[in-house]
Amino acid sequence: MVDRVGMNALHMVTGDPLRTPTFVSFLQPDYFGFAGGTTCTTASPCTQVQPPFAWNHGGYQPDVTTTWAGYVGPGVRRLGSTGRTWTDHTDLRPTILTLLGLKDDYVHDGRAVTQLLDKSATPQALRHGEGLLQRLGAAYKQLNAPVGRVGHDVLVASNAALSGDDATYASIEGRLANLTSQRNALADRVKRLLDEATFDGVSARPPEARSLLQHANRVIRRFDALAASS
Repeated sequence: MVDRVGMNALHMVTGDPLRTPTFVSFLQPDYFGFAGGTTCTTASPCTQVQPPFAWNHGGYQPDVTTTWAGYVGPGVRRLGSTGRTWTDHTDLRPTILTLLGLKDDYVHDGRAVTQLLDKSATPQALRHGEGLLQRLGAAYKQLNAPVGRVGHDVLVASNAALSGDDATYASIEGRLANLTSQRNALADRVKRLLDEATFDGVSARPPEARSLLQHANRVIRRFDALAASS
């Protein structure tokens, strides 16, 4: 509902032939906006969803970023539909390769989702201290995945930087750059440890894995604090 003052203000702006009216389109998450017709007819609609554009232009809405993956077959636990394990697309390949007993010649950005695997299908090096490595893998996702906690914090902080003055922008972006360098170096160590345990049979030393987990959680909290203070 628009009150009388709001209606008057809208009339004053759009009714003046000397001014070009400005409208903001609040589209649904899966809509992609185009300049359409002004008559809103079937032949020239004002709003439309075009299949080549829907859902594939990015965005941070849950409707776009939340997807599902189905695993079934030998070695996969029968969990039914579950949302308890946080994963993203980079985890698909290493998980499938683990089930097939295959490996790539490069380090993956994702990790084998051991929460979905039977014990018999889980590599021995991952079974050793599995609880610790699962927690490390979960922290790694929040540290490195595009829509993990750090990814969300970066969006919040960057938006505040762009909305502020030059000094605010320089301060926030400088802190982001510093934290990002820490994150990148740490994420590289974690994914190599998990990849070697999964595909090369290299058992992670518990003190090292525990130290990496603690470091990951500290870096995540620093990003959280930056977003909260921005």
